[in-house]
Amino acid sequence: MQYFYLLVLLFCLGACQLELQEGAGQDLEPQEQTAQPDEPAKRSVLKKDFDYEDLEYKGQALRMTKHGRCRSACRHIDAYEIQEILEKGKINYKKTRPNDQPCPSFAYEGISRDGQKLRVVIGACETDPRVITVIDLGKKWSCSCK
Repeated sequence: MQYFYLLVLLFCLGACQLELQEGAGQDLEPQEQTAQPDEPAKRSVLKKDFDYEDLEYKGQALRMTKHGRCRSACRHIDAYEIQEILEKGKINYKKTRPNDQPCPSFAYEGISRDGQKLRVVIGACETDPRVITVIDLGKKWSCSCK
């Protein structure tokens, strides 16, 4: 009887290993279809080879400000995580400034794929949207960005 249980256990372990190997090559996040009127449309993005030049906000290229680049580098937040928060995060209306000049600013918050609780602040200029800053809400970083 012990051999039977051992055989079943080995079979289950082999099946689990095969399932893990088959799923390992998938680099796409699942696509969600629940965009709010004031949020960008959700889309799938590749984790690999995703850089600042690939960032989008409401269908437009999203530019990183010098300050935004410095903060994201200091806090170990990559472009994919920024896009992830913009697509899957929620707007924090207490930190959002719709009357900011020259462009309204929106603070998106969410959890990144590596577990960081992030805030991404966007300057939502009509023709030139930009990342103003990126904040790790779960950890204090000593960055010297000016």
